[in-house]
Amino acid sequence: MNFYKAIQLHALACILDDDFDDNYQVRQVMRWYSCKFNTPLHEVYGLSIPFILQHYYECAYEEEKPQDLEKIRELLIETGEEKAIRLKKEEKERLEDEEFAKLAEEEEKVKPKQRDLNKTLQNAAKQLSDSIESLGKIDLSLFPELKKKELPQSELPKLDNNVFKKFELELDNDELIELDGLFKK
Repeated sequence: MNFYKAIQLHALACILDDDFDDNYQVRQVMRWYSCKFNTPLHEVYGLSIPFILQHYYECAYEEEKPQDLEKIRELLIETGEEKAIRLKKEEKERLEDEEFAKLAEEEEKVKPKQRDLNKTLQNAAKQLSDSIESLGKIDLSLFPELKKKELPQSELPKLDNNVFKKFELELDNDELIELDGLFKK
């Protein structure tokens, strides 16, 4: 591998992983100082690191909101034990968010099926309405065997078709479908 490619790969590795080279963050701050204060980079390396870092962090914090500064302060002063608890809590929240996202994604996949079910139920209700309506139009003289089994008129239950004028069907997802006018007298 040639020298230029090796340097390019090293630079890329530094960008992709801050922990790859401890000096990367120092070089990054030096470049920032050079750009911010119009100082040639080779002169910046002559300045003390604490001097440069003081200006770096002051400039960074001046742009933050007060509530964000408080969070930064808390992170800077937390102990190793507090950090471990915080990281564990953040990991738990991340896993919960992932689980919620999976459930939401699965629910989105079910919605088209639910719409199809709704259409099927509406069609079934229409067919039921048509069947009930056609029952009233049957000529019983065409079915003599039914006449033998027929109950006396007084014993027949009376069906009030107004019951079928309007009803509501509640689905699992709390969606309410109103089927109005499908059942006619």
